[in-house]
Amino acid sequence: MRVFKENQRWSVSPFEERIDNLLWVMTGAFRPEDLAVFAIRRHGFGSDSGTLSYPEDLDPGEVIPPMGHIVVSIPPYDDARTFFVSESEYLEVLAAYCEAQGLPEERDLVTEFRRDQSIEDNLPVRNAARCIADFQKLLPLLEARGWTRGPEMIRSKGGLAFTTQYDRPLKGLLSITRRSLQTHANENPEWVADHHSLLSALEELLESMD
Repeated sequence: MRVFKENQRWSVSPFEERIDNLLWVMTGAFRPEDLAVFAIRRHGFGSDSGTLSYPEDLDPGEVIPPMGHIVVSIPPYDDARTFFVSESEYLEVLAAYCEAQGLPEERDLVTEFRRDQSIEDNLPVRNAARCIADFQKLLPLLEARGWTRGPEMIRSKGGLAFTTQYDRPLKGLLSITRRSLQTHANENPEWVADHHSLLSALEELLESMD
């Protein structure tokens, strides 16, 4: 992969629109030195060019990416302009960007971190597959409560959304949902209704699985 600047815009070769959009967000407001630090800390960022979010950066109810992925959004912010990129891909692009900017120390730092992450990412694959299978059982229960399922997302009437490949334990999602309802009880009625429908579906499924 090669990152280069052409007509005042950074691009990537071989060209891929998704990665080109990622690069657009990366180069919008921050120096590559800052991006390298953000990446090592697994810290998201945003500017007028868009946002890059790790799962830990997301609020309850936002679309959660598959394991090992980050969420990239570019304006205008809608489903068509929001996509997932694996953390490994992001680190590869960032290392190439640091190389193009003449920053070998940052390039090596990001490359080494990517190598370490790839070793760790291979460990939870079986658990992730099990979690995805469990979430698939939740989908019809959500649909029965008025949620709409698409090819990649399932969405409530009020806009609460999840990837259909959600790969975290359901009991953890149950705890997050309960905590959200406790701490945001005064949110708008639609938000509260969405979370109650999610909570009831989770409780129904987990009870049947015990």
